[in-house]
Amino acid sequence: MLSAISCLWRLPHDLLLLLLDAPAALIASLTRAPSRRPGNQSKHRFCRIRAIEPPEGEAYSFCERADRYYYPRLFGIVCPHCVPKDPAGDRLLRCGNRHNTFRVYWGRLLGPVLVIAAALALVYFTPTLLGHMEALTTRPAPARQGGSQQASKPSVPGQPSGGAAQVVPAEGQANPKQSASGPASRARALLADGRYDVARGPFLEAIRRQPQNVDLRLEFAALARRTGDRQLATDHLRTAVLLAPKRADVRYAFASILALQLEYEKCLPHASEAARAEPENGLYRSLHAQALLALGRSPEALAEAEAAIKQTPTGSEPRLILANSLLAAGKYHEAEEHFRSVLRDDKAEKRALVGVARVRTLQRKLDEAEKILHTLALPIHATTKHRFNLAEKILPHYTGFTSLTRFSVPRFQVEPSFRLQGRIAEAQTELAEAYYALRQAPKALAILRKLTEDHPQLLTIRARYAQMLAKTGNGNEAYLLATNLIVDAPRDVGAHLVLAELFFDRRLYDRAEEHAKLALQGDSNDLRRPSAHQLLARACIRQQDYAQATEHFSLLVEQLPGLIVGHLQLAACQEAAKNYATARKTLEDACERFPQDSRPPAALGAFFLRRQEEDLAIEAFRKALGKQPTDATAYNRLAAILADRKQTKEALAYALVAFKAQPNHWGVLDTLGWIHCRSGDTAAGLPYLNQALALAPRNPEIQYHLGYALAKSGQPDAARWHLEVALRTSTPFPWLDEAKATLAALPDK
Repeated sequence: MLSAISCLWRLPHDLLLLLLDAPAALIASLTRAPSRRPGNQSKHRFCRIRAIEPPEGEAYSFCERADRYYYPRLFGIVCPHCVPKDPAGDRLLRCGNRHNTFRVYWGRLLGPVLVIAAALALVYFTPTLLGHMEALTTRPAPARQGGSQQASKPSVPGQPSGGAAQVVPAEGQANPKQSASGPASRARALLADGRYDVARGPFLEAIRRQPQNVDLRLEFAALARRTGDRQLATDHLRTAVLLAPKRADVRYAFASILALQLEYEKCLPHASEAARAEPENGLYRSLHAQALLALGRSPEALAEAEAAIKQTPTGSEPRLILANSLLAAGKYHEAEEHFRSVLRDDKAEKRALVGVARVRTLQRKLDEAEKILHTLALPIHATTKHRFNLAEKILPHYTGFTSLTRFSVPRFQVEPSFRLQGRIAEAQTELAEAYYALRQAPKALAILRKLTEDHPQLLTIRARYAQMLAKTGNGNEAYLLATNLIVDAPRDVGAHLVLAELFFDRRLYDRAEEHAKLALQGDSNDLRRPSAHQLLARACIRQQDYAQATEHFSLLVEQLPGLIVGHLQLAACQEAAKNYATARKTLEDACERFPQDSRPPAALGAFFLRRQEEDLAIEAFRKALGKQPTDATAYNRLAAILADRKQTKEALAYALVAFKAQPNHWGVLDTLGWIHCRSGDTAAGLPYLNQALALAPRNPEIQYHLGYALAKSGQPDAARWHLEVALRTSTPFPWLDEAKATLAALPDK
């Protein structure tokens, strides 16, 4: 075995030695023949080596010149005088003097060193060479004048071939002449028309032609982010940062999308660089404070948030971050004041309401926190108090836990008992759920990560951790965790549900349906089976198979009769399948089953409105407002119905209430502007309609309303353009005949 290893080890060195010594050996053999006389061995270049077999069984070599035995060493050197190529044979070998011995040793050592050094140099310099090659390939061609080919003399950067002065764009800026035409202008025109999916192709073509244009990458990243492709937006923003590392807006855009994916460790350096480059920008400093706060650096976050407030004192985002920083620092009263100040400007700001609920929870006023969460119509309001109570009862009985009132991540020492481990894990899972319910996903993920590392045998916790990772944007990590869980438990319902949700979000509906069906084949008593039915129903809706979707929603309602959303989804699916009577009965049953909830009567009113039964719709919306007086959607739809009936005074009152609750909703703005136009005040209605069109440029009803208002205000050309856009759309809307009549009544050009 040792001989085999030695031969394998010597093979590359012997090949190198052959290349080094072959010319010298050839010359020596041609000029002087080797002598076999023992008395002259020291004078000649060659000596005789003979192999013997000692009693121990190991191959030793005997050198007649040295008059001793030598064991073959690591590099094949038998003795300082002889260099054997075949230690086991009997042949003439060259005898090396001191110089040759030095060359043999170091030649064999330096050979691999030189090879490794060459490989490292190749790896190190390859990116630089590729960068130079890319710069050469992307260099713009010389300008042409009059259609004739210019001379091959290279032009000076920033100087056109005609000799006139030209402004060189700054780092990462687009050339105005290049970006104003071609694919970029076509993409921007498509964006203006609201055709986001079609605009992707021209944008990619423009980026292919101008790969160094940072502004194009920023615009395309904003488009990809708006259409939900965060990974594509992240890739282009990362490239933009490499192209223009000193631009603060590029750093801020990249940091924003990283913060959206909860990757605050990667977000922090870019947010810090943006805030350092433009310290007067409150948004940049607010994002920096948010990243610091998410990473637990509360004092620095508080100082940065206070500086951001000084720059933008009226912005809601800096005030929310400052309030969260104060909350993390334990200053509950000051934090609540800032949350309340945000609510005074925007009563519908849910993050501020959640912040007030967090303050109440930290002050141990759980009933008040539950009421606030209930007003938000969050699905967690019924379980938050139970989770805190359960964690509060179990955790203090074990050493190592910190106080729950400080909302710190617990550290514990687990005893060998599996029952004790299960109770501690259950309490920590409930605490993580409470953190997640209160929009503190990093803390919840930290707890579940620790649990999965310490208790890999608890499959339910591993599945919940994967599900939470998927919901917070960590899709790759969730996929790996779920696949590993399926390897350990092939019939685990939670793992298949996580994979189904991931595939559904990536529009791989066939694979999502496959894993949802596998989840249904798991434990029949698992409480997560209704989620599989919901996923299958959503996949069927994507494929327009409403009959199969109705069946899955029916099973969902049967298994979870107290789920209001399930009843509403079942009715919507029945309506899509044109089973109008069945859909109406489902909604009426939901109104009777949940008499205190405003969502079933609001859905019933919307159903009547689509069926053009306005009297029944008004009655249903009034019932919804009686149960939930702050329902802005019900106010808005009721105002729209009354405006169509020319009851503008009452409609305006309802529309103003909806506008105060949701001032940035396109439907509310459209209704308010349309009511002003119907009452004859087109000057007051045009600003609201323009804002609504900016938020929903593809909505044909808003296009018609704006065209009608412009026609009434004496702008026929602009009115004609908006009316033609409304009529070209493939989306049906109830004002189609009125739009045609208004367009026909306009004067000719």
